[in-house]
Amino acid sequence: MKPLRNLIKKVDYFSENINLEFGGQQKFETALGGLLSIIICLLTIALLVSQAIILYERNTPNTNQAILFIESPRKIDIELNYLRFAWGLNFGAGQERFHDISYFTYSLNKLIMDRTSGVLVRKEVPVEFDLCKNHPKRFETDKFNYTDAAKLYKIEGLWCLKDNNGSIEGNFNNDYFENFKIKVCVYYM
Repeated sequence: MKPLRNLIKKVDYFSENINLEFGGQQKFETALGGLLSIIICLLTIALLVSQAIILYERNTPNTNQAILFIESPRKIDIELNYLRFAWGLNFGAGQERFHDISYFTYSLNKLIMDRTSGVLVRKEVPVEFDLCKNHPKRFETDKFNYTDAAKLYKIEGLWCLKDNNGSIEGNFNNDYFENFKIKVCVYYM
């Protein structure tokens, strides 16, 4: 116990300098001062780590996604298979959705890729999109009602397909797959 106490006393940043020697030492170190010094070091390290995480997450935006998996489908009809998706940007938890065309815009394209090479099979086709608040019934279907989730995640401020008809296709047996590509085009000042 005494060696541990002496070790803690050695890291005491609050020790008082004295002009005279006290017990053969120039500083009067205490176990309480050493313990407080250790706690402050740990809190400083925790603060630095948390700030590093915040900086990292600021540069890598969070995404929420749900993956629809159907065993070997030839084609997924977006409307009939109740496929709904929305996208947008927000900056920090609890803040409103942000969209200003003087800073950035979105583009949405449909594309078909070769499974093995990852090369485009056909040219990208632009797809029209609109604010989800202009299509409130989009999240109510015969099978599911996503209205509560839409309110919770503030989906009305996000972007949706303007016409929810169409399809995507591809499976492990196909040589290609079809999907959507959303681009955020940022304008630097």
